[in-house]
Formats: sequence, C-alpha cells, structure tokens
Amino acid sequence: MVSPQLKAHFAAQGVELLALDAGVEAFVAELHESVESCVEVVIGGAMDNWALKQRRQPSALSLYLSQAVLPWLSDHQIKDRVVVPAAMVVEWFLRAGQLCLGGAVELESFCVNRGITLTDFHSGRGEWYQIRLKQRGSSAI
Repeated sequence: MVSPQLKAHFAAQGVELLALDAGVEAFVAELHESVESCVEVVIGGAMDNWALKQRRQPSALSLYLSQAVLPWLSDHQIKDRVVVPAAMVVEWFLRAGQLCLGGAVELESFCVNRGITLTDFHSGRGEWYQIRLKQRGSSAI
C-alpha cells in the first residue's frame, strides 16, 4: 500500500515489499497475540517461507490499546484526553474486511458519531475494543 515512487525507492535500496494479503494476516496475527508476549516486528524481505496458519474467518477482532503498545497515541489528544484517530479506525475496518472477505475491500461510507476516548490509556491497564463483523451477502460485511 505504497505509491509507485515509494515502491521504486525501496526497490533501489534492495528492500522487498510485503504482499498486501500477507501483511494483513501478519497484522491480524499480531493483534491476536497475548499482550503479555513480546512483539518483534521484522521489516523487509518476502514472506514466502512463512507458513501462515489457516483459520476460519473471524466474526470479531479484539484490539488492545495502551500506552505501552501504542505510545505515539499520547500525542493525539483533544482537551488533554487521548483519542483514537479516525484514520486508525478506518484502517482497522479495512483490514478486518480484508481478513473476512479474503481480498481487497473498499469502505463505502464512514461517519464518526462519537470519538473513542481512551480513559485508561496512561494507567498501564489499557483498554480492549472489539470490531464485530457481520456478513452482508457474498461481497459485503
């Protein structure tokens, strides 16, 4: 999900880009890991030799948000309260849709009725959120 110019820049540096589907699966797998486990993110190279586990399509995805996991969110505040950027929520929805439908998806409409304020963000406890998916035909959720 980079521009052709950025893709060319990475290629010139000898950096292979991750295939979109493999990136989605790796991202979701990381979200499903225990928050107590250590997370290691390795950037670069194809994932041809990584055996991704087959799993059934989820009906919900859980997200854990805390300062330890997403420290940069501390800089996203309104009236001294940490809030989740709408762009981040859109990303979650798109990735959840890709996982559920197994391919490229598009978001037809998105409306923010009320923002997500993270009241326990700095407490060390963090907060859990869940995206619930409902199938609406063969190509919509």
